[in-house]
Amino acid sequence: MKDFRLLLFIVLMLFWIVLTSTFNVLSLGVGVIICGGVTLFSINMREDSSIKGSQLLKYSIVFVDFLFAFLVEVVKANIDVAKIVLAKNLDIQPQFIQLDVSLKQKRHVVLLANAITLTPGTLSVDVVDNHFVIHALTDQAAQAMLDPNNVLILKIMKLEELT
Repeated sequence: MKDFRLLLFIVLMLFWIVLTSTFNVLSLGVGVIICGGVTLFSINMREDSSIKGSQLLKYSIVFVDFLFAFLVEVVKANIDVAKIVLAKNLDIQPQFIQLDVSLKQKRHVVLLANAITLTPGTLSVDVVDNHFVIHALTDQAAQAMLDPNNVLILKIMKLEELT
């Protein structure tokens, strides 16, 4: 449990430093207070404390891999949406799709729902158990979500295997 707290605090502090882009005593002090508070409050929210030692390290590596894949998907989706917005004709095909993903952990369901919402052109409208209702701006975005080789879903499934 202490390993997880320390790792969570370090990751949050690094994220804080990247976001604030300033490295002074005040900024670091505020970061320590906020990241420490988030660490203390989030420990009780852990659904499963069975991740230990080397498994925690593997989980963290796969999670970082997911984050990089997510950033790539966000950049690609931003380019696609920018092309639509800048085109002379607004070529969209808004639609709702249903996506069924078999995830055991609630945190992974939330992670997927948030990743979908944060990716331009898609929005998680409703999630019940493992059934997602997603609004997609284009046919291409809808097909990407339904693709069995969807990189975000595969990365989250890999996280599931480690828990």
